[in-house]
Amino acid sequence: MKKRSLVVATLAVACLASSARAYDEKIVFVDMNTLFEKYYKTEKADRQLQEQADELNSKYEAMVENIEVMREEFNALRDAAQDGALSTEAREKKKADAESKLLEISDEEQKMRRFRETHGKQLSGQQRRMRETIVGEITEVLVDYARNQGYSSVIDSSGESLNGVPLILYSDGNRDITEKVLKELNAGKLPEEELADDTSEADDKE
Repeated sequence: MKKRSLVVATLAVACLASSARAYDEKIVFVDMNTLFEKYYKTEKADRQLQEQADELNSKYEAMVENIEVMREEFNALRDAAQDGALSTEAREKKKADAESKLLEISDEEQKMRRFRETHGKQLSGQQRRMRETIVGEITEVLVDYARNQGYSSVIDSSGESLNGVPLILYSDGNRDITEKVLKELNAGKLPEEELADDTSEADDKE
């Protein structure tokens, strides 16, 4: 009787171990950072944001240059207001013009600060919305892929603890589905978008 009980117990342990292995094989890993960075829509959105940022920087630099010119004009008027070779009336005129120019400079500096603050917030907000949208798309494709493959859980291997320590300290990589999901994500990439990426990479190398 004891021998039979031992056999039953052994079989039970073996079944539990087998079930545990089967469940364990349904747990996979994915690097969300890699998916986000290599998703073609991320690259496209980054280019658009960079173009907008460059345009805004150009406008800001033009405003800075304009203020510098105005300051030079102010300095010239201020110096002329102190020029003894000019008549009193002419000096007073230059002084009034210098004061007026100083007010113009103050107004332009305020406009420049408002421009930087307003458009900086707009760009940051647009970048945040872009990231949320793309992460949502990635998550949707990831979940569909996991369900179709019969996985029970997907763990983000790029995550870190509050101490900055990776949450996944070791994985042999056999159950990493990052590249497979990335292939699904980039399946809709159009040929002209691939050409644009190649051209962008060539420009960066130059």
